[in-house]
Amino acid sequence: MKPSVEASAPAAETSPVAAWMTSPSLIDWPGRMAAVLLVARCNLRCPFCHNPRLVSSTAGELSWADLDKLCRRFRSLWAGGIVLSGGEPTVHPGLPALVLFLRARGWAIKLDTNGTRPDVLARVVDEVDYVALDVKCAPATYSSLLGFPDTDRISESIDLVRRRARDGEVRTTVVPGLHTDGEMAAIRDWIAGVRRWVLQPFDPRAELMDSSWAMRPRTPPSRLRELRERFGSGVGEVLVRGG
Repeated sequence: MKPSVEASAPAAETSPVAAWMTSPSLIDWPGRMAAVLLVARCNLRCPFCHNPRLVSSTAGELSWADLDKLCRRFRSLWAGGIVLSGGEPTVHPGLPALVLFLRARGWAIKLDTNGTRPDVLARVVDEVDYVALDVKCAPATYSSLLGFPDTDRISESIDLVRRRARDGEVRTTVVPGLHTDGEMAAIRDWIAGVRRWVLQPFDPRAELMDSSWAMRPRTPPSRLRELRERFGSGVGEVLVRGG
């Protein structure tokens, strides 16, 4: 049964939403024009993260009433869905309430996640329409690169996307010098059986989490196409996005 508006209204005074893109996006949910809502804070410190200001932010969050007004505005701009991104949405205890709040208002929902909290993902995966799971590197590299050794939790999230997501993808930002052929083969073996693996280029912007990574080159489109051809077996399809 679809939850009522009243049933989806949580006890917390504020929603998890701390920021948003001012206009609907055509790239954050391929095939759908979508509003992008951002949840602050993240439990990883990826050196190539493009949103470092959100990662440790304590920015104020929207009230539920103001979020409702914002959603109505996006509806008037012909948004056909809402992307929940960040930061990392699953670190916020109000994520399940946010999903129900949006569902009650008829929104299709896409969730972006790093997969580190499969317990939270399991609570919402049946209520969202699309899950985009970022797999940053091979399992053996998570500890040294990100300081996150518990890759069994990532494996649980991959399995949730594989078995329960209505639709979704695993995506990897391919960084020159980091994502060698061996690294990519290990990722492919880890995510075997998922319906979609998206490869996207590293973009050396000035505002990366670790500014020294801005000295690395942008991933050539030819490298993404090469990886698509070489590592396509074992997953439903391999797509290149933004290359």
